[in-house]
Amino acid sequence: MNCTNFHIYSSEKGIWTSKKLHCPCYIPYQHPMSLNGTLYVLSQIDFELPDPGVLLAHDFYSESDEFLVIPLPDHSDQKYKRAFSTSGGFVMYIKTLGQEVGDVLKVWRLKNNEECWQHLWEIRLTFIPWSDIGYYAPMAMHPLDSNIVYVWSLTNRYLVACNLRTQTSSKCYGNDDHQDCFVNNSFIGEYMDLIHGSIWGYGAAVTLFQFVLPTWMESVPCPPKTEMIDTTSLYSHTATIRKRKRDNGE
Repeated sequence: MNCTNFHIYSSEKGIWTSKKLHCPCYIPYQHPMSLNGTLYVLSQIDFELPDPGVLLAHDFYSESDEFLVIPLPDHSDQKYKRAFSTSGGFVMYIKTLGQEVGDVLKVWRLKNNEECWQHLWEIRLTFIPWSDIGYYAPMAMHPLDSNIVYVWSLTNRYLVACNLRTQTSSKCYGNDDHQDCFVNNSFIGEYMDLIHGSIWGYGAAVTLFQFVLPTWMESVPCPPKTEMIDTTSLYSHTATIRKRKRDNGE
């Protein structure tokens, strides 16, 4: 049995509390997703294995001290790319399966308060009118419209918005080209290269968490035994490292 500790801040009481959670499987610490007080995270030990892993979930409003283990749908040995996202108040699971005539895109929605998935879409992306069919990786669903999915072109390195209901698509080059999202193609390209490069291989998941700022805008004190990070200096340091790598051709 694995366990991990979480610190939770209450905006009503203005205090931090800690909670130890137990789980029968591996608990990862990267790319969690939160929705309505529930934390979701993909547990997968080896991305090279055909086992797709499981989705771990915990409702922090509950009295439970254990993660809920949710099996993933559509176990397949095919080479696939996938993503987790949220849309319309639901957790969404998206997969693209490489085919000779257009990628097949599948979308599921996790039913609230249940441990089962609802199959929403299964459609070929042949309606995308550009030449790199077969090399698209899913990124996210539209936060308010489950008919719209965003996929990343691994060859041409741009974001594509696909309306699955009307079977239409449009490129998203930047903030001025698409009003629904802000697109930083340089950052997205580096991130997708890492996820779908030779290090991770097939089966790695993109987790995109759409969020809004809370209605209360007061400052939040640091959790116990932690120090505040200077985010301005951290961003400057990260930008310097990226520029150095680009200059060196890395």
